[in-house]
Amino acid sequence: MPGATAQIKAARALLGTSEHPPGSNHNNITVWYNAHIARIGDGAWCDMSVTKEAYDSGNEVAVVGGAGKGFAYVPAHAAWFKSKGRFHTGTSGIRAGDVVFFNWSRKKGTTSCDHVGLVEKVFSDGTFYSLEGNTSDAFRRQHRDSTYVSGYGRPAYSATSKEDPLIGLKKGDKGEAVTGLQVLLTYAGQEKVLGKVDGEYGTSTAEALRLARQSVGSEAKAGYGDKVTGWAYAQLMCAVARQQGHA
Repeated sequence: MPGATAQIKAARALLGTSEHPPGSNHNNITVWYNAHIARIGDGAWCDMSVTKEAYDSGNEVAVVGGAGKGFAYVPAHAAWFKSKGRFHTGTSGIRAGDVVFFNWSRKKGTTSCDHVGLVEKVFSDGTFYSLEGNTSDAFRRQHRDSTYVSGYGRPAYSATSKEDPLIGLKKGDKGEAVTGLQVLLTYAGQEKVLGKVDGEYGTSTAEALRLARQSVGSEAKAGYGDKVTGWAYAQLMCAVARQQGHA
């Protein structure tokens, strides 16, 4: 049954996974990600691990947005949680099953994320165990405190049948979900076309989405940026991965 416990169990099953050859970023997790989510080659695989855990436990909707979706670029995953209203800065209230984001320069927020893991257990002193891929070239259990935590995302584990809030957005819409879409478009290299991140799905946002889709092989005909379909979302996430050096 999907939920936080199932997500943690799936993460524990990955403990000990390493790279072959060492230092190559190549293993069964990156192979799985390329086969099922996006063909981006070998690269930093901490968020690929979280994605795989989600699918292995039936939590793909709650953790990454649904079938065929996933994350390799950590700030994009944090921005996705923010678009759902489920990102929390720092560690206050953190609990088992949360997706925890780290920044090695001790910065906070969704854009300041270098690494990601899954909270396994929280202790009374505020420290916690985190299950993490791509830490010292392996999947390991780490004992963390708040020092390097930029924030955490809380998956809606009880809402596994709900669709990603970005899918279905269309030209003319306004709000936090549109802001999340615009942030992803900047990660996809479309900041000049987009202009400002203002939470309004206007002509510039539509054109930025069309061009992001074009960058990964879409026909990108007129109107291809006017609505976020499931396929448009998948192509946007591929564009983000490529732009951020994961292709």
